[in-house]
Amino acid sequence: MKPLSKLAFCGIFTAFGVILLLMTGLFPMAEFALPAIAGLLPVALVIESEKKYAVLTFFATAILGAILCPLKESALYYAAFLGFYPIVKSSFEQCKNRITEWLCKICLFVVMAFLILFAGCFLGFFSAAALLAMGIPLLCGSALLFLAAFIVYDLAVTRLISGYLFLLRPRISRFFH
Repeated sequence: MKPLSKLAFCGIFTAFGVILLLMTGLFPMAEFALPAIAGLLPVALVIESEKKYAVLTFFATAILGAILCPLKESALYYAAFLGFYPIVKSSFEQCKNRITEWLCKICLFVVMAFLILFAGCFLGFFSAAALLAMGIPLLCGSALLFLAAFIVYDLAVTRLISGYLFLLRPRISRFFH
């Protein structure tokens, strides 16, 4: 694929990603789901071309989402984790050892979850006092639930990528080459 075509696909995927982030204003209950779906769009660019085009799409979507998204928390979730994780996932999965792969994935998730929490408190999305009032047992239980949700998310992304490779890619490969 020619570089200009790759940039055109970056623009199309960025537009779709921003639309999904904008839809959080219409469907506030989807504040995690829509950014997660938007994060899957650059995966096709990782598979079909170079990773740098997927990264370009991620940054463009994150910046436009931060400016335009009505639910700024959703833009934060996208920018801090859900948007770039599907791009870096392939790097982790090149590890020979599955335990090392999962430890790296979980460490990244934990670091980014704390970053989201602190950024959310700093920006006024979350109340630090309310979080502390929850108590340690409830905070630990919540952290374990989020970790379980991350593992399910990772497995779902793997299945969706497999579905893309085996079902959708043969039908649309003429657009990429």
